[in-house]
Amino acid sequence: MTTTFGVIAAMGLASSLGNHIHSREIQFDYSLGLLWGLAIGAAIFVAPVPDRDRSALLWLWAVRIIVTLGFMLFYENHYQLDAFNYFRGSQAGFARLLLALGDGTQTMNELTRLHYQWSIPSYHAMKLTCASIGLLSVYLVYRAAVLFLGHEDRRILWILGLSPTILFWSSILGKDPIGMLGIAIYTYGTVRLLMMRSWSSIVLMAVGIAIASIIRLWLAPIMILPVVGTVWWSSKNIHIKLFVGIAGMAAFVYAAGPLMASFKAASAKELIEEVAKAGQLYNYGGSSTGATTVFVSWSDFIEFAPVGAFTALFRPLPGEIMNPFGLLAGLEDLVLLGLLVRAMTRFRLSDLRAPVVVWAIFFCLIWSAIYGIISSHNLGAAVRFRLQILPVLLLLMLYLGAPHPRTTE
Repeated sequence: MTTTFGVIAAMGLASSLGNHIHSREIQFDYSLGLLWGLAIGAAIFVAPVPDRDRSALLWLWAVRIIVTLGFMLFYENHYQLDAFNYFRGSQAGFARLLLALGDGTQTMNELTRLHYQWSIPSYHAMKLTCASIGLLSVYLVYRAAVLFLGHEDRRILWILGLSPTILFWSSILGKDPIGMLGIAIYTYGTVRLLMMRSWSSIVLMAVGIAIASIIRLWLAPIMILPVVGTVWWSSKNIHIKLFVGIAGMAAFVYAAGPLMASFKAASAKELIEEVAKAGQLYNYGGSSTGATTVFVSWSDFIEFAPVGAFTALFRPLPGEIMNPFGLLAGLEDLVLLGLLVRAMTRFRLSDLRAPVVVWAIFFCLIWSAIYGIISSHNLGAAVRFRLQILPVLLLLMLYLGAPHPRTTE
């Protein structure tokens, strides 16, 4: 009875707060979303996962339903979102699945059309589909952590699944859950490669990089460099070093080509200048910092990188954004800083014997140095983009800060 009244109340709330959604029957749309959420939950019962993980996934899915069909209603009522345009566009034309590298908007338009025409024609159902992709991404990163540690620790799954930034931004109807899935597949493939020396893992890595770069083109070189650097660092065979160095750089140049073309840059120097100019486009809204970042040389970028990286990973700090979302983000970043301090005080050089740790450090540093250019202009964007790296960052800091003996091979 209580559940029934709760559903009725939620439907009324959805109707009153859903004025931005292009749908004639908001309550019916919401009802379809509820049914779709239950169907996805039922799918978890038969999903090919260990029984010991199934219960945790079901609870985490229940939390995502509450956030997506409850808390998110107030967010959608307050802001004009890209999600509304995706849903509106899904009702016009046919899905052709013409996915272009780096054109995340076109990708989302095609995927939402496909969802509307061949699945559930509901805005709230589309959100839950994205939320399920986010949960799958969390689980893939968790399995990568288990592979590295050599044992199960479901506390990691709960931490990843309930982290506010991961929970919220990987549940929206937008590019972020898709990009996160690509990075999660890449993460699992990378850990599998480094731990098992399984060359078939390269296929997983390539799939992950392809998915992520369809959403944001610049993610491809950011994801390739840490793997190349790690294999080169950890290998003692000079022939492997040479092969990986040549093959890796070739892959990096190949991935960077479309990126340079999209920014109309003829050299690496011009590329970083254009990226800095593009970052200033984020100087808008209540989360704008008003920063004016201009690079005329690589030395300017290197000098800026530490400040930008800190912003990308740990801001906004408490009090920098005075709205409910900013306050929550500030508290979360305070926790992240605490984990960073603990990790730094307990860090040992022997930790670098583990290739996975070296890769995670490289990945976080390279990603944050590049994304710092954007994040320094808009702290709201910083929180949203951090979803890409946050699972890896969290696990890295938790591992380095743990007092127990660590894996070194």
